[in-house]
Amino acid sequence: MSIWDVEYVKEGTNFILRVTIDRPEGIDSDKCYEFTELANPVIDEADPIDGNYFFEVSSPGLDRKLRLSEHYIASIGHEVELRTIRPVDGKRDFAGVLTGFSDDVITLETKEGQKLFPLKETAYTKWRFT
Repeated sequence: MSIWDVEYVKEGTNFILRVTIDRPEGIDSDKCYEFTELANPVIDEADPIDGNYFFEVSSPGLDRKLRLSEHYIASIGHEVELRTIRPVDGKRDFAGVLTGFSDDVITLETKEGQKLFPLKETAYTKWRFT
């Protein structure tokens, strides 16, 4: 089991420490509970966050978001959806197979052919479940 992502977000009036975990066999609710039971005492001891917050553990899901270089590298060969910050060739939404990631450039094989997207120019990339 490994940590896929960690976020500290505000949703409405609540603050949430969200940890996303993964493993090759997938994650179920029992694994989320197991991780929560292991992590809670460590987080309580370290007390890294002032104030009240909710601690949430989940799997990345079928439409997992790619945010870190490691996410892109681990997802090579998967079908993804990508949205750019500004239009590229008149559009912002692209879909295809992630074929590479190097020097913060995403390589996507689309119906129109191979496209390169600088990471800093993307709003998000996530797995595409078809």
